[in-house]
Amino acid sequence: MPLASDDAFTFDGSSGGQVAPGGTQVAYLSLPPGPQKASLLVYRGYGSGATLLGGEVFDLVVEEGRGATVNLSDRDTVETRTWIVALSEGAYGTVGVLYFKDGMRRYFAATPSYATIQGTEAGRYAVFPGQGGVYLGQLNVRLSYLRSGSLCAQECSPQVLLLEDTRGLDWAPGLPSAWGPGQLQVSPDGRTWELRHPGAQGYEVHVRGLLYRGTEALPLAFWTTSSLTLPELPSSLGVRYAASGEVFFSILAVKKGGLDALGAALAFQETALSGLSLASATLSGAQFALGVGGSL
Repeated sequence: MPLASDDAFTFDGSSGGQVAPGGTQVAYLSLPPGPQKASLLVYRGYGSGATLLGGEVFDLVVEEGRGATVNLSDRDTVETRTWIVALSEGAYGTVGVLYFKDGMRRYFAATPSYATIQGTEAGRYAVFPGQGGVYLGQLNVRLSYLRSGSLCAQECSPQVLLLEDTRGLDWAPGLPSAWGPGQLQVSPDGRTWELRHPGAQGYEVHVRGLLYRGTEALPLAFWTTSSLTLPELPSSLGVRYAASGEVFFSILAVKKGGLDALGAALAFQETALSGLSLASATLSGAQFALGVGGSL
């Protein structure tokens, strides 16, 4: 299919733009200098309705401060796979597929752009035949406001994230579980946290309004694999737990399969990322009054 002047391309997962006359394009990269693998996509249209015209995976040497010239007319044919996502009423988010291959210095996009979704939507992503690599679907969804229990008596904002190896096949992910009633309880003094998100392997909690040095509120963060009671604080530390006031917090529950997600992503090793599945559920906008505590 010949290129048209309103066709577009992406070249390192972030650089891109409109196709220039003649199909030759200079792309200014944000990649680190040095030898690495790279990929490009050429497409017509935008978002979930884009038509993938072709792409390429190739070896590249990036020189700092210099662009890379690519001939978009010499692109290879790509195979296309579909993704389809069904969201509940009031939920919205983004979906896309990332491409990893050994030798890459950062991830590359296998979709022209992240599609913004509501309800049930479908789109396509590119597969590079014979190149190997891992195609990692990413679904990030903000759900309807949660009004449940004393911790969310007004409004809490729940959000879920899914990273999943699509194996280069059609992808129809299920939505990870959000925080819900009965899964979180905080004691009146704010020091005991009962955490029961289904299937969670760990929790990251960020709190403000509980820890003080004099009159200065200090941020407090902790990671736990289960319920937790915060320790006593020796007076020599010069900090104390508050006895009254409002405490605000956000909380993240993580469930993962395969190897450690962060380490694998930083290494860009397709053998490590193969089979990866990571789901997380965030609850923000929650608060409780000291002396009262709260629950979902």
